[in-house]
Amino acid sequence: MSDEKAAKRKALERILIAFAIVTSLIAAGLYLDLYGRLQESKYPKETVYGTWVELEVADHVQDRFVLNDIGVTRHGRVVATDFVFTGRHLEFMEGDQKVRYRMLNMEDTEMILESDALYTPTYRNIERYNSELR
Repeated sequence: MSDEKAAKRKALERILIAFAIVTSLIAAGLYLDLYGRLQESKYPKETVYGTWVELEVADHVQDRFVLNDIGVTRHGRVVATDFVFTGRHLEFMEGDQKVRYRMLNMEDTEMILESDALYTPTYRNIERYNSELR
């Protein structure tokens, strides 16, 4: 009789632990979603939409990419369908490589590639930069 009660109690404990774990994972997922929505409302992606052009290089080797509601486009091809803008950094995955840029001004019209490489190019959003000069 006591073995049967102990087994039922053990089963109940396992069910409660599993329920607590699942509930915790759901709560964490909801929190992350809410945090992401809050970040997007605070720093809308539309702020960085436009054509970003590498500065101080010859035209034939100049890197450029477009950020819009489709994602990130290089040379007419979509390289990432999503990107993250935190107000200070812009990040996206290009293939299996994470690409990260840091904004250089408050207007979000210039940024620099953060990389381990010796060459860290600077980019300018040509549409927004030119419209702010007018």
